[in-house]
Amino acid sequence: FVLEAYAPLQAELKTGGPSEPERLISAEMLRKDFNGFDILISREIERELTEGTYHRGRAAVVQFLARKPLEEEAVSQSHSCEIAANEENRSKCKYTETIGSLFDEKYLGKMDML
Repeated sequence: FVLEAYAPLQAELKTGGPSEPERLISAEMLRKDFNGFDILISREIERELTEGTYHRGRAAVVQFLARKPLEEEAVSQSHSCEIAANEENRSKCKYTETIGSLFDEKYLGKMDML
């Protein structure tokens, strides 16, 4: 599950998104809602938006990346990216790194163009 949404601080910034605080999402709310999932990224940050006329400027967003837990058998296998012993584990690590990089500051400008 990959999500970037407006965070509660956005109501003060007024650079787009909902004006009603109850429609804004915090990282804490997402962690509670996704209890039991493997949470890979969960943070609230401010960043520049360029997403059309009504979504420009400094924005407060929550970035969240979670996946269903691996099955018991898969969890017991070593899944570290540094010591991935087989092609399947290397692919899983590469996927996690690639998805995680979507939230990296150096890629955010490219995301705005999607």
